[in-house]
Amino acid sequence: MKHTPLFRFALSLLLALAILVTALPQPVQAESNTVTATCAKTHIVLKGETTASIASLYGMPWGDIARANSLKKPYNINPGDKLCIPYKKGQTPVKGTIAITASGDKLTIKASNFKDTFVYFVKAKDALANNAAWFKLGGLTVAKNKKTQVTNYTLPKDLRKSTVLSVCLKNVYSDDLTCYSVPRTS
Repeated sequence: MKHTPLFRFALSLLLALAILVTALPQPVQAESNTVTATCAKTHIVLKGETTASIASLYGMPWGDIARANSLKKPYNINPGDKLCIPYKKGQTPVKGTIAITASGDKLTIKASNFKDTFVYFVKAKDALANNAAWFKLGGLTVAKNKKTQVTNYTLPKDLRKSTVLSVCLKNVYSDDLTCYSVPRTS
């Protein structure tokens, strides 16, 4: 059977389009339980943050954060993105809720619904400054079965102009470290 030049052209064009379509990136649906099952915390990305700076804040390799959030090259994140911060190897999930706010010269930690008593060291630094110094704010004892416990700290003068603080709680018994990025309001 003899094909006309128009038929061969149309067939070639169709074949080229088919190859082109298969080369285009295809949407991928992430497993819905991957992120929620492994998150120790959710971090809201602030202006200027990168996966590396966030990983440094939480003391883990940046690749762990990229994997937990199914980030692909070039690993772009944007202010306002919510990132899963995975548990570190061997870290046990916190059995309660911690909420931290910073306003003026005060840092407030609200702890609630803990099933056991926990003791932490609390430290803070300017989250946006390069090589910022850490400041020890004091201890925090979270009482077993207490519905809500509020503890206030006075921020050092060096942190009172910071717009975002890195606040870390270190469990004195297990050495587990949990860090939070806390916007400070005036």
